[in-house]
Amino acid sequence: MARSTMADLISRLRDMVSAGSADYTVGTATYWTDDQLQQALDAHRREVFDETLSKIPQVNAAGSTVYTEYRSAWSDFESTDGGTAIFYLRDSTGARAGTASYTVDYRTGRITFSSDTLGSAYYLTGRSYDLNAAAADIWEQKAAHVANRFDFEADGGRYSVSKLVEQYERQAQRFRAKSGPVVGRMIRDDLEWWA
Repeated sequence: MARSTMADLISRLRDMVSAGSADYTVGTATYWTDDQLQQALDAHRREVFDETLSKIPQVNAAGSTVYTEYRSAWSDFESTDGGTAIFYLRDSTGARAGTASYTVDYRTGRITFSSDTLGSAYYLTGRSYDLNAAAADIWEQKAAHVANRFDFEADGGRYSVSKLVEQYERQAQRFRAKSGPVVGRMIRDDLEWWA
């Protein structure tokens, strides 16, 4: 069952891929349920651990510099459902910041404190998602679903249903180009290290 904390991300992804909740059926599986969209998102999830947030200094009406705005390098976070297990902030002592002291724009990764933090360091832990990569995967699946269709003529009309594959693949390429980089670690296994 789809997590309630994913509702906004699932809704946005559904719009990006033009997916209804019952577009088609393969065997006993009906596409595209919230669970299926969540699985596509989870395949492109970044676990963010103790990211140092960027402080955004602002000048108030009195001419003093205040710190209430912080930014993450990431965006499109899974929201929290009132707890702090999925998305939370810690201060420089390691203590978690109370959720009542700030608000979060999960789409942009912006945190706004209700009062001046005096420039204190804050660290974010959360789950960020690459919606464009998930959308590309789904467009590719949609293209595979219609790949067996063919053009035909009937009742004086010409029906070019094979063009759907081309259109869906073009959408997949478009979203793949907008998706974030994939980071990997290279390991040489041709060297032996001696103790």
